[in-house]
Amino acid sequence: MKNKANWLPFMKNDELCKILGELKIAADEAKEKADLSLSRNVIDPFTALFQMQFLSITAKDWPMVEKRRQIEKSLQNHIGNFHQKLLGALTGWNDMGVGSVVDLV
Repeated sequence: MKNKANWLPFMKNDELCKILGELKIAADEAKEKADLSLSRNVIDPFTALFQMQFLSITAKDWPMVEKRRQIEKSLQNHIGNFHQKLLGALTGWNDMGVGSVVDLV
């Protein structure tokens, strides 16, 4: 069997698949959390009203828009972690992990 080339020259395919899998899990968890938090969290009525008015969102559609906003915000944070892991795999770079003063050295 022929050896497959790495999709990225600086990272083995299995490591890339691992961090992509972590991102997928984070996205799934963000969806679940948004489903739960929309009904649990206190909604800021002023924000909701301004969003509906300024963004032409109906009161009926607003909960779905808010849910998607929450999912997107969470996903963007996890994509930042994904980028940090990718860049940390480059020769000469070190991923300092989540919670450090700096992300990469």
